[in-house]
Amino acid sequence: INVFGVGFDGELAKSMHGKTSWIPTTMKYWIAIARHVFWYRSKNITLNGKPYSSFMLCAANGRVFGGDFNIAPHADAQDGLLELLHIKKVNVLQRLLYLPKVKKGKHLHLNVVNHTRHNTITIEAKHTMAAQLDGEPMLASRFDIRFERKVNFVS
Repeated sequence: INVFGVGFDGELAKSMHGKTSWIPTTMKYWIAIARHVFWYRSKNITLNGKPYSSFMLCAANGRVFGGDFNIAPHADAQDGLLELLHIKKVNVLQRLLYLPKVKKGKHLHLNVVNHTRHNTITIEAKHTMAAQLDGEPMLASRFDIRFERKVNFVS
């Protein structure tokens, strides 16, 4: 597993799933991002029992996902922990300003970003949430994520 996400990226994956057209996939993806930057509404969630108004929440084992976004620049697949990146509710102007920072992995210092490490995470909402697991969309009102053990790479 590379990245699990709820919120903006979950809605993005949901909107892209099963759509076919003559437009190249990369272009379709960037069109969907642009549309969601303007129209996506942040969600009220609870994260490990604490309430938040959340734009996006990612649990990452890898550093990069979705069109080369460096969401978790400090992720280490071998440390046994998931990088939890929570981007609080942000307005459209902030989204436009911060998107290039997220792409480059230069967003961790922003006051709207919480970055922590966990081996278990529970995300809940009163309503169904759109989420994605390595780009595959899913819907639920609760997600329990547990990192079982660290990955050992052999070369």
